[in-house]
Amino acid sequence: MPLRPCDHGRHRPNFALPQQSHSSPIACWHGPSNPLKTSIPPQVVPLTALRQTIREWCERHGVAQPQAANAAANEAALAPLGPELQGLLASLRGGDVRLRGVAAGKINNMFIDWQRTPAILDMAEARTAAFKDMMLDLLWLLRHGDYYGAGVAAAALSQADAAMRVGEDVRHLLATLGALPAARLLHATDVYAQHSAARFLSIMRGLLGGELAAHVAGAGALSALCRQLQPGFPYVRCSAAVAIVAIMEYLPNRTELRRVGGVQALRRMVVEVYEAEDAGPTKQMHARYDCRDAAHALIAACATDEELAGQVPDSFVDHEGVLELTADMLRVFRSCGQAWIEGRVPRPGQGLDPQEEEELTSSDEEAAEAGEEAEEEEAHARADESEWETDEEGA
Repeated sequence: MPLRPCDHGRHRPNFALPQQSHSSPIACWHGPSNPLKTSIPPQVVPLTALRQTIREWCERHGVAQPQAANAAANEAALAPLGPELQGLLASLRGGDVRLRGVAAGKINNMFIDWQRTPAILDMAEARTAAFKDMMLDLLWLLRHGDYYGAGVAAAALSQADAAMRVGEDVRHLLATLGALPAARLLHATDVYAQHSAARFLSIMRGLLGGELAAHVAGAGALSALCRQLQPGFPYVRCSAAVAIVAIMEYLPNRTELRRVGGVQALRRMVVEVYEAEDAGPTKQMHARYDCRDAAHALIAACATDEELAGQVPDSFVDHEGVLELTADMLRVFRSCGQAWIEGRVPRPGQGLDPQEEEELTSSDEEAAEAGEEAEEEEAHARADESEWETDEEGA
């Protein structure tokens, strides 16, 4: 159900405020191997309806229903994170939509502070428990909040990977319930909300699946993300590039990205890394992040040499000895490590740590599979076109 604008730039909620439900038992039913997840729409639903769906599924299949966690035990697990957390949870779950958005903004800031606090960084289990405890409430706000509330909810949820280290079951739940609301939020008039939606979708790599990716693309996500690739966008653009990868890896038809100018916008982001060579270290670092993720998106889009060709800065000669951007160069940029991004090594392929080497190997295998699939799809398309032309001639 689409968000409907009302006065003062806010959205009118489509459902009554949700009843509370602990997220852990629900999350286990959305794991990658559970057939129940296919019967739940890929959008936020009222928690009462979600519990009823789970109850009916259990009855049909003769299995025990998931039990809610003990409230006292859950509160004890969150206690080491400080008293402020319980107050923010109460504010997130009560009051009107605007006040919930204010609470979500404070929670997002708290998540950021946790990553800078060594004592809390050591409390991995407590941080994960806190995220799970508020995840459904943040998902509800992503769907029904005003632009600010939905934006900060998306920003908080986007920290699931880096800050909270949640498992696959939770990440699949986030994808199932949050991908479509985030795709709609990309079209918000508020730029921060657009950026936060892109950040949320950027953690969806390997999670969307073909059907959900098609729905996200059908909601206009690719065109909205391409607008964030433009040089004048006020926030970092690499999130939009990674979000495009998350969608494109499941789409058999890559023409939509080309239709909205995405390939050329991504190519420009790659080339801009050379234009930032004489800039300060911060601007250079941002340009290298953009270059890496834009290169990944171009690989996912199966960009051809013809699409990559064009005028490039003269500094290309100084670094690579060529005058054209090629698929091989994209792979070099895609494989860069943090050492190059931070300016500690001169070339993008240098200074990789063991984890980056492993990720690179995995990425190369995925790219090879994607390339083979793309060639097969193009061959099928050409065969279908030839058959159609033959039929037309016979008619």
